Amino acid sequence: MAHQIKFTVGGIHYCINSDDDEAYVKSIANELEQKMDILAKKSPFLSTTMVAVLAALEAQDAAKKSRSRNRKAKAAA
Repeated sequence: MAHQIKFTVGGIHYCINSDDDEAYVKSIANELEQKMDILAKKSPFLSTTMVAVLAALEAQDAAKKSRSRNRKAKAAA
């Protein structure tokens, strides 16, 4: 059953409904916040939205490469 989880990313407060464990959701939100902080420090002229898009692109890149490695590992097994 979905429950409400509150967290803050990029100075914005969110409240989402999720079936996932609250600690898990908050941990990935915290990881995103940390990534955005790093990106914002590297490029302080970027808006929060631009930093969020860069963080999302990095996350998508990592996920896609991970899926590709998993497929290759399964094919080799």
